[in-house]
Amino acid sequence: MLLDQQGMLEPYRPADFDELKPGMRDEVNPVPTWVAQDAWTNAICFNTAEAGDLPPPQSWKDLADPKYRGKIVMPDPGSSGTALTMVANWLQVMGEEEGWRFMAALDHNVTQYVHSGSAPCRMAARGETLIGLSYPYPGVKEINQGAPLQVILPPEGNGAEVEGNAIVKGSKNVADAQKLIDFMMSEEAQQITAKYLPVVARKGVHADIPNYPAEEEARMRLIDYTWLADHKQALLDEWKNRFGSKSAPKN
Repeated sequence: MLLDQQGMLEPYRPADFDELKPGMRDEVNPVPTWVAQDAWTNAICFNTAEAGDLPPPQSWKDLADPKYRGKIVMPDPGSSGTALTMVANWLQVMGEEEGWRFMAALDHNVTQYVHSGSAPCRMAARGETLIGLSYPYPGVKEINQGAPLQVILPPEGNGAEVEGNAIVKGSKNVADAQKLIDFMMSEEAQQITAKYLPVVARKGVHADIPNYPAEEEARMRLIDYTWLADHKQALLDEWKNRFGSKSAPKN
């Protein structure tokens, strides 16, 4: 959306554009400048073996409960798109004032903010933290390898990270780029993608992954990405000012 606002994308309507789901394609510009490939939603990873008597959180607001003090790891939105969608989703679902208040309470329970969207689930799987805020796939992968993990999708709405495809304006090999996007939107390519991320852009394409939460697409919330593009830097500056002291050192 930032690149689109800056006029840096080459308009192109792929062959199977009409086969893509709403929200997974540019429906604003007369000729689309982007199409999605897949999407995933924010999730909570909970280590059932390390929990003891602690119940798993069932909602985002549960994470602010003092009983989880020192037991949560979250990505840093300054370096993780997964975390950026979390923060944007909370602000849009709860409202900005309530959203920042929630994050302040959550911060009391967070031990550190790491620089990877998948790391918190892996850390929870290894018992390095009780709760990792991430997205489903890394948690499901750990479960399928034997980790005592539960992947939770809170019912009040989970921000989605949508992976997009676009052609940069001024590219030298536009025809080849168009062929690539045509392929990425084809049923063949979408079937391949669905083996790893079940929610794909093309209608009617899905793959069953063992232990993957079946309700992901139903609980997925496509946030206002135009709003996020407009407010991204201010949001990140505000978050860093409030909570950046717990960010893990960058390697």
